[in-house]
Amino acid sequence: MSIKIFGPRSVANRVWLASMSPLAAGLVAFSFAMVAFGSSIYISAVPGMFTSDVPFVGNIFKGPSNDDASSADSSAESEALSEEAANDGSADDGGLEFIGGSAIAIMKSGLSVPAFDFAVLGNTQGGDPSNPSGGEVPPQGGTGPTQPGEPVEPSEPTEDEKRDAVIHDVLVGAYNELPALYERTVASLQTLAVDSVNMDKALKREHFNNATTLNNEIGATKNRYMLNEGKVYIDGNEIEVPQTSKWYQQYKLIWSLYGNLATSIGYIRTGWMQAGLFNRPYDSYMSNIIANSTDGQLNELLAFVATYNKVRL
Repeated sequence: MSIKIFGPRSVANRVWLASMSPLAAGLVAFSFAMVAFGSSIYISAVPGMFTSDVPFVGNIFKGPSNDDASSADSSAESEALSEEAANDGSADDGGLEFIGGSAIAIMKSGLSVPAFDFAVLGNTQGGDPSNPSGGEVPPQGGTGPTQPGEPVEPSEPTEDEKRDAVIHDVLVGAYNELPALYERTVASLQTLAVDSVNMDKALKREHFNNATTLNNEIGATKNRYMLNEGKVYIDGNEIEVPQTSKWYQQYKLIWSLYGNLATSIGYIRTGWMQAGLFNRPYDSYMSNIIANSTDGQLNELLAFVATYNKVRL
């Protein structure tokens, strides 16, 4: 027989509770009390969610920490390079240097070689490479102050002068590409030396792919200006750079700079391959870099900075 309830909802609730056992009625009452308590906590917490000052951190790499004694050696190396550049008259304030009124500008950058304490980095989690300041690229070009006197009619350039003008333009283009390629090479080395210890295998493979791309870009950039040694490349044609050219020595320097970068990224790419594809330990995948470094600085990058500061265009 069913009971029909007619009246207010509160009466129905009381009848419903009365029909239940004391234990069941207690559980129901406790459940309603917990719902009410949880709702009050949620309502008080919601405003704080919109006023919190804690930022979202999405960077996968660790920030720098305090460096060790290796930074002192790196600073001494940097000061020596800077002093040498100053003695050569190479101090400058950076920026662009326009060459003899030419529309072509030389990009000048201060480059530095990071130093790493490989023994510490291989046995701890992370570290902080030193970052000494490099020498500035010296200003070039110009013909000096004009001497008073009668105006001189410009003479028709000779064939050698025309050739040298083309060679100079190509060399400026090749030289201007170098700073960005160098910085990317250093960044890949720094990540390998410092952060790879804490990376999973998939991320190491990603860095290996990036190093492979950079390796190809360095070669393609060099070929765009100097496809074969002893010649410059422009508009699909190669022009020989003879030893009698005004720019022959500068050509040799820039050619060697691309060689320094190619060798450096080769070491770095091999390190990423051994770390990401073969899951080698730190001392193993860093062995080529460690063997070709002096005081924690990769020799090819040291040679690059020293040569870069000698270029005169």
